Amino acid sequence: MAFHGKRKNLTVDGELQTRPSRLKLIAYQINQWQQAIMGNVERGTIVLANAIETFEVGKKLGHKLPPGQVLLLKGNLGAGKTTFVQGLARGMGITGEVVSPTFVLLSEYPEGRVPLYHFDLYRLETPDAVAALQVELYWEGLEVEPGILAIEWAERLPYLPPNYVELTFLIPPVSDTNENPEGRSLTWLAVGKTALGELAGQLLNC
Repeated sequence: MAFHGKRKNLTVDGELQTRPSRLKLIAYQINQWQQAIMGNVERGTIVLANAIETFEVGKKLGHKLPPGQVLLLKGNLGAGKTTFVQGLARGMGITGEVVSPTFVLLSEYPEGRVPLYHFDLYRLETPDAVAALQVELYWEGLEVEPGILAIEWAERLPYLPPNYVELTFLIPPVSDTNENPEGRSLTWLAVGKTALGELAGQLLNC
């Protein structure tokens, strides 16, 4: 597998030379427990009528989110994760095509007001395969310029960053009572120190 990025610790075939230490993984887990105990979590849900509104929510956030934000995108196929990131990129001033990096795992877009780092973990089937990516180098700001990190299929991460916003996209099952088959819900969950104050206001006023 190849990467569209500038990471120095990647080999030609995309395999990493090092992996996170066991102590680092334990530290991340302890942080999650602390956040839960302290109640440092906020959440909310909005309803989006279609893919256009999904794009526009991403675009609005792309105008405002500061560097260092981690967005964990969850939801089934076709629920709007990539559409959201496309809007996010547009709001950040990225004019080039943005596609889901399913086969390359990571795409970097340095040309916006801040860099956008876009991961897609769909093809990675084991925790070890995901851990080998060393995604934490991006949320720690190591070896890369601080930017906005968007991770599709984030449910496959074996560990989480200290601070993040989880965005879950859900399309309701098709049924006779479903009046808008293109609609979907977006639930956000912010953990730790994030730009949630502004983020929540923007989401709820879309």
